[in-house]
Amino acid sequence: MKTTNLTPWCNLFSTASKYSIEVKKSRYKLLIYSSVVVFLIASVLVFFTYAYYAALVITVCSFLFFGILLANKDNPAVVARFELDNKGLCSFDGVHYYQLLINSRFSFFGCWLNLQYCSDNTRYKTNNNDTVKRVFIFRDSLCEGDFSRISNIISQLNHLD
Repeated sequence: MKTTNLTPWCNLFSTASKYSIEVKKSRYKLLIYSSVVVFLIASVLVFFTYAYYAALVITVCSFLFFGILLANKDNPAVVARFELDNKGLCSFDGVHYYQLLINSRFSFFGCWLNLQYCSDNTRYKTNNNDTVKRVFIFRDSLCEGDFSRISNIISQLNHLD
């Protein structure tokens, strides 16, 4: 006896080509801002005084503190969710659609996403350049699979042109 499938194969393909991406709160952002402040304080101490040892102690203690913060593997809360398909169409809460542009980049530190607003989900871009959003997502905000998907989609977009 043959059982019938209730889901047609075309629906399976369309859901398999969309990825749900979760962005979590980043710890790197706090560490970068803190390290810039420590660098500025240490440089002021070194340039305007002879307190080299104080600058060295402040730098070493701050790096130890940053190491402890990085070693803490708590599970941060999800900040944002969006769906991304193979062609670079992003859907935020199913209402707002953005097209990932080819000048988006990824690196060891995170993803620079340039998104252009689309009038609907059929990828009709508006001609207004004011609707381009630039978003940076730190790498630790994404799980390994999500970062890999985003980087693959950005690479595919760059090879299309």
